[in-house]
Amino acid sequence: MKIAYIDVQNIHRKTVDFNWIIDWNKFLIYLKQNCKIDVVYYAVWYLSKYDKFYNYLSSLWYSLLFKKVTILPNWSIKWNVDIDIAIRSIFDFFEEWLEKAIIVSNDGDYNTLVDVLRQKWVFDRLMIVDYTSASKQLRKSAWPYIQDIQRIKHLIEKT
Repeated sequence: MKIAYIDVQNIHRKTVDFNWIIDWNKFLIYLKQNCKIDVVYYAVWYLSKYDKFYNYLSSLWYSLLFKKVTILPNWSIKWNVDIDIAIRSIFDFFEEWLEKAIIVSNDGDYNTLVDVLRQKWVFDRLMIVDYTSASKQLRKSAWPYIQDIQRIKHLIEKT
C-alpha cells in the first residue's frame, strides 16, 4: 500500500505562518488522485473538545493516530507526534503493508526515518509547506523527493 503520514500540528503551524490553512477534505482528494494514496494517517493530539472534528476527519477516510496530550510543568502543551509516525511507519513496513511512504512535515526530526525508508526503497516523497523553512538536514535527507505544498496551495487551501 501507499501510505501518507501527516504531522498535523507541524503542517498546520507552518501554513498559519504563511497565512493560509489546509482544507483537509481537499488535501485528501489531492493525495488520492495525484499521489495514489491508499491510507492517510492523520497524527494529532487528542483533546475531547475536538471530537466533532475528529469524527468529520474519520468520515472523510483519514486514519487518526492520536497522541495523548502532555502538559508540561509551565502548563504549556507538548504536541510532538514524531515518534508515533516513525513507529507506525516502521510497523507498517515490517507487517509488509508499506510499499511507498509519503511524509508530510517540515520537521527535521524525520531525518532518520527518511533515511531508513530510502534505504528500504519505500520512500516516495516528503511534502513540506515551504522549502526554505524546512530543516536543512531534512531537505538534504529527502532530496530529490521533496514536494513543496505551497505549489499546490490553490488546490488545497481552505476558502
